[in-house]
Amino acid sequence: MIHSRLGLADADSDAQLLHRVIEILSAGLDLDGVVQRVADLITETTSTDVCFVHLLDEPRGLLQLRGATPPFDQFARRIELPVGDGVSGWVAAHCEPAVITDNKRADPRYLYIPELRGEDFTSMASVPIITRPGDLVGVLNVHTRDRREFTKADVELLSTVAGLLAGAIENASPPSKLAAREEAAAQQRLRTAAALVNEG
Repeated sequence: MIHSRLGLADADSDAQLLHRVIEILSAGLDLDGVVQRVADLITETTSTDVCFVHLLDEPRGLLQLRGATPPFDQFARRIELPVGDGVSGWVAAHCEPAVITDNKRADPRYLYIPELRGEDFTSMASVPIITRPGDLVGVLNVHTRDRREFTKADVELLSTVAGLLAGAIENASPPSKLAAREEAAAQQRLRTAAALVNEG
């Protein structure tokens, strides 16, 4: 089992965290309730100080803050940034994690957002929230006031949590979006079948 260095209490902590995330996802909460509870749980169990969950508004090409630990929860649905902007936007655009240990302002990806008080936090880790089919649905960030060396194991744990969260986000997608995906898949199957017939 991977031992996380996020300050977790014992060797079983990773499994306990994932189990508690699954409990939240199974509790029948609406999407905002889910992302808020998961953000709170992550900071509670990983010795990080803040967690932000940004969800992708695909038609507008924006990431919208939807879950955050207090006092930043007051900005849920009020802060948006274009995909590609800031660390979160870079993670969304590249579908790759990003870690900044210190001196965030020197990182060309960093974008200062006054409401989120980036100057109060030294280190951060950011992971994409990706569904099993490989669709990006958001970005999950954690920040610490003290300098933190986020390890590969830390990033893997956060990515696993993000993967669990992705399923809940996908299930909460508007029916029209799901229908569009199903329609696209059906059209692809028809094209494949037609190509096979033509080859035969």
